[in-house]
Amino acid sequence: MTASECSRLRRAQVLLLALVVTLGVSGRSERYWPVLTWPVYAMAKIEPPGETYSVRSLRVLEGDGEEERELARVRRETLVVFDHNRLARAVVRGAFAEEAGPEREADRAHVVRLLALEGVIEGEDAPVTVEIIETQLAADAGARPGLTLEPPVREFLRARFANPLAGAAQ
Repeated sequence: MTASECSRLRRAQVLLLALVVTLGVSGRSERYWPVLTWPVYAMAKIEPPGETYSVRSLRVLEGDGEEERELARVRRETLVVFDHNRLARAVVRGAFAEEAGPEREADRAHVVRLLALEGVIEGEDAPVTVEIIETQLAADAGARPGLTLEPPVREFLRARFANPLAGAAQ
């Protein structure tokens, strides 16, 4: 080994020792981690989450208006493959649009077909009601995990529709 190689090896050892001592002295605290002090991260304005976090899901109900029972709760992301998530969002939004029209009915029928394909309901013509439920969960940025899934803070109905294909396939 030449003298210059020994010198480079000695510098690498000193640098590694300095890194180990620095990490040991910092107590492995997240606030001392060097990545957080990089200028590109220092420019980001990160806002802590609020006290609650809202999640929307589809609730599928079976039965008539007086006695309904919940069949399932489905997130729109589970109805399609990941690459088509934007499409699922548009279809669900269209199915619950306020303006009546052929597009809304087509989107509602498509949501029911997706539920049938997923196995949530038995057949496209099942007499079900589909609702959008918004569930608010408790959020605490300092906790691990940051979301408390049970029990929900609040849950309310956003919109609902009856299966437009019910009785049509007879």
